[in-house]
Amino acid sequence: MDAIVIDVKSIYVVPISEGAARKDVLAAYMRTSGEGWRNNRGESFTYWTSTHTPTLYSVRRKVEEPHKQQLLGYMLGEIDIADWWAQAYPIIAQIADVAGAVTGVAAIASAPFVFIKWIRSKCQKAEKTAEYTLIQKILSGDSWNVSLLSQELSLSEDDTKKLLKGFGYEWNRNKMLYIATEKTEKLRNIKPDVNYY
Repeated sequence: MDAIVIDVKSIYVVPISEGAARKDVLAAYMRTSGEGWRNNRGESFTYWTSTHTPTLYSVRRKVEEPHKQQLLGYMLGEIDIADWWAQAYPIIAQIADVAGAVTGVAAIASAPFVFIKWIRSKCQKAEKTAEYTLIQKILSGDSWNVSLLSQELSLSEDDTKKLLKGFGYEWNRNKMLYIATEKTEKLRNIKPDVNYY
């Protein structure tokens, strides 16, 4: 069977056996993603695998830096974007089932995967800001003018429309704006985990 694994950079479909343990999922992720145990400076990574459903996982990693550990606890790091996307996945799957317009993919089951992969690539190109910050900026609007938002994000209007649809916004002809829906509200309410160092 296949599982979806989301990391800090992308999303992957990895082959796993039924009842696979987290270490098996991590091994399959490593083979599929090409990630390694060390960075280009030779520093070791530590990996954590979180199970969201039997076929949905998130993976995060950090460089082991024993000299930075604190005696009284941990330093707060950044938002775990892989965890946010893993929590968003079922909501985006519902949006894809209803809308189907995000990707135009015939197999609806692959629509959330395709959308997340696409949106993450757009978010990483759109601005020099953190992916989570950009997502929150988009989700903060109750309504959006496509032309203005596309200029703000440095994306085409067509890509901006797909982005808004994927986050649950619907076109309102009377207002000539994309309007937030209950699906958008569900995405806004996701409380992602935070990486600690």
